Amino acid sequence: RLLAKGHVEPPTQSEMEQAFEAQYGDRVKVAVLSVPDMSAAHEVRDLIAAGKKPLEISQERAIPMQEMTIAKNADQIKEIRDQAFQLKPGELSAAIPQNGRYLLVYLEDKIPGRPGAKLTDPTVKADVEQFIMDIKEQNWMNNQLNNLRQMANIKINDPLLSEIVKANVEAMQRAQNAATQSASTQPAALPALPGAPGAATPSH
Repeated sequence: RLLAKGHVEPPTQSEMEQAFEAQYGDRVKVAVLSVPDMSAAHEVRDLIAAGKKPLEISQERAIPMQEMTIAKNADQIKEIRDQAFQLKPGELSAAIPQNGRYLLVYLEDKIPGRPGAKLTDPTVKADVEQFIMDIKEQNWMNNQLNNLRQMANIKINDPLLSEIVKANVEAMQRAQNAATQSASTQPAALPALPGAPGAATPSH
């Protein structure tokens, strides 16, 4: 993070306004389940009606799930956002087609905005500015780490150690490939910038 200082641009007015709306406006906390077909969607709906929670269903049925907090200006995921804001807590949305699968949005909670908060308030302004800078610095850090990994040229002379490292690298690559394939079946983790900073962020 110290290395990132001086390498990221300060927030623009547009970014400040978008981040303020995302952080201080109305939001909803949702669980998004990804199912392969309408039959599975009906099954999830029946389980929800029977009192099951999304996390239970995800764990018991191996259904990919992602928890998110979504602001009203989360334009990157317009369909999910629009469905979420129409639901009542405990309700499940209609199935949303996406990449050959279907998404089901379960509303966990509504988080009211803070109507008294204003971007002109120095405390609020500083909070929003820090929020954006944290995201920008994190993005810069990730890019630098990726660059370092790509440039790394390590040679291990010890034959035994070389075989151990090779086996570990192959295992990590297999795990990464498996994670990538799994992620392709879930709603994408949404970048907070550009667009509406923090408008939709995974809860964990």
